[in-house]
Amino acid sequence: NLTWNYNAKDMGIGALKLLKRLYIWHHNPKSRSLADIEIPESVEELQLNWINADSLQDLPPLTNLRRFEIHRSRNLTSIAEIPRIAPNLEYVAVDTCPRVADGEAVLRQMPKLEHGYVQGVLARDLK
Repeated sequence: NLTWNYNAKDMGIGALKLLKRLYIWHHNPKSRSLADIEIPESVEELQLNWINADSLQDLPPLTNLRRFEIHRSRNLTSIAEIPRIAPNLEYVAVDTCPRVADGEAVLRQMPKLEHGYVQGVLARDLK
């Protein structure tokens, strides 16, 4: 497990080939992009907390990712990239991200999802 209070000077996190759980806090670059975050392909659980990104488009595909949580990310407007990023996702929770408007549509696109929660909408309620 690694809990990372983001610092742009931190290097080498992408090289941690055995890392299974990554919790990122306070990623706030002026670009509002996630392009500078290195995430190892081995990660099975990812949390983004208090990030200022407006989209997830710069995250790489993470085929091992099974659990993805995003909390308190006020600038995030879309989670449409989640099916591309994590095609094998089983659990997703997006909470306190008031600008996310496509939660229901994204939950409907993820057939392997066992638990989905986006801004008060549960995936099981959409079936």
